[in-house]
Amino acid sequence: SKISENKLEIGDFDRWGEQLKKNLLSVMKQNLMNFLNTQKVFIVPLQRFRQVDFKVVIEVLELNGQLGQQVTLDAHWTILDNSEKKELYSNRFKKTQEITKSGYEAYVAGHSHLISLLSEQIADQLLEIKKKK
Repeated sequence: SKISENKLEIGDFDRWGEQLKKNLLSVMKQNLMNFLNTQKVFIVPLQRFRQVDFKVVIEVLELNGQLGQQVTLDAHWTILDNSEKKELYSNRFKKTQEITKSGYEAYVAGHSHLISLLSEQIADQLLEIKKKK
């Protein structure tokens, strides 16, 4: 966790259960399937040979916080058409959420909430674009 502007504290015994990138992609996929009410959400490039309507590119700029204080998620995301040649929408999601409990469980729960909010924002925009087609 971040304890000052230029210093991180590494927990001696607290580690992610799996690779952060893999977990983040998996959670985003599940969230989008729930918000869009579909099973047709795929992680690229693992499933690149499937025909898709849209591609969403997400760049996580910051995912950190301070135990017992707050968590932050800052990400830039873009929706591309299925040919990947036309940008349909682009936005930045930057939120900080206070956490009132100490410990890593509350820290992770705070990040999960922010990831859910990001997923919902992306899903809402996908639905808006689909309505206009």
